Amino acid sequence: MKDATNLCCNILKAMGDNQDFRVMVLPDHATPIEIKTHTADTIFFGMFGKGIKKAEFQAYSEKEAQKSQMIFEKGHELMEYFIKHMD
Repeated sequence: MKDATNLCCNILKAMGDNQDFRVMVLPDHATPIEIKTHTADTIFFGMFGKGIKKAEFQAYSEKEAQKSQMIFEKGHELMEYFIKHMD
C-alpha cells in the first residue's frame, strides 16, 4: 500500500495546479493474506479528481472498502463510472 500511496503523491505533485484530471488506483486481483494466493473476491479502489465526490474513508484498505456502498460486478462498469460520472 505504501508504494501505491507514494505513486499517487508523485502523480498529484506532477499535476501541479492543473485540476482537470482523474486518478483511479486499484489492484488487479484480490490476494488475501490468509491464503496467500489470488482469488475472485471483489477488490477495493480509490478515485480522485475532477467531478469525483469526496468520501469519508480513513485509508486505502480492504477494511475501509467494506464500508462503501459503491459496488461494481464487472470491471467495465467501474471504468464507465470513472470516465462518465460527474458529481
